[in-house]
Amino acid sequence: MRIRIAVLLVAAALLAVPAAQAQEWVINGSIDSGPEFDLHTVSLIAGQEVTATLVCAFDGVSRPLDPVLSVFRPSNPNTSDTALADYYNDDGFGTDDYPWGVDCDAFDSSIVIFTADETGTYTFRADGFGSSTGPYTLTIGAVNTWVSIPTLGTVGFAALALVLAAAGLVFLRRRRHA
Repeated sequence: MRIRIAVLLVAAALLAVPAAQAQEWVINGSIDSGPEFDLHTVSLIAGQEVTATLVCAFDGVSRPLDPVLSVFRPSNPNTSDTALADYYNDDGFGTDDYPWGVDCDAFDSSIVIFTADETGTYTFRADGFGSSTGPYTLTIGAVNTWVSIPTLGTVGFAALALVLAAAGLVFLRRRRHA
């Protein structure tokens, strides 16, 4: 009987542990002139692991954009120059870099991987190298990597209630037979 109760307690504990939470943003855009760049903001929590890719999109004929991806922390609001970026990548996401990378006409797409060290609004700058223009897809994925304190939630609470009820019945049966 003790083994059954232990199994039920373990099952309740497993139901109480929350799963890792992931978020993803997919943004389509276009750089239509050489000096143009687009800014996109995402709220992140310190500790989230972030992977962002800026991929040259097909314009019906080719993939003309040579994408450059820059990321600015919440404490760094000056997005006027990629040299000021906290994270930067140009041509690091081609098929020679990653099996799932994307090659543009003459260059590679871009990728930035980092762990958010501040909570707040991060700015992602989508750019074309030099006078490069064309459509793009910016994909930003964030995963919580910290260990959170488990909470029961609805299912866990129900399982715990069942375990306690079963334990109570066992106790009452033993008491009657004693």
